[in-house]
Amino acid sequence: MFVMKGGLAYTIHQIINFKEKNKDSPERIAAFVYLEFATKHHFMDGNKRAAHFAAQTFLFLYSHKRISIEYEKAVPYIIEIAANKHPLKEIEQWIKENSEIIKI
Repeated sequence: MFVMKGGLAYTIHQIINFKEKNKDSPERIAAFVYLEFATKHHFMDGNKRAAHFAAQTFLFLYSHKRISIEYEKAVPYIIEIAANKHPLKEIEQWIKENSEIIKI
């Protein structure tokens, strides 16, 4: 399947490929989602919010966890992610430190 680099479809394609290779690490998948959405500007506004929502969704779907830090407190870190100040491993660790299992 051919997908143009740089578009939203390409980002989704990259996330799906990454997920297939990292099935045992939901935090790593969520970190990759943060990077893909926060560093690329697919939308006129709300890229960092979309990154947070998408990462939160992937984390829940693959581990029944949620990012427990309040969004307002997470914003400075998400802004740093968008500025490429944190590598994947650091973001993954941040997610591990700031997530919890959802009790159903």
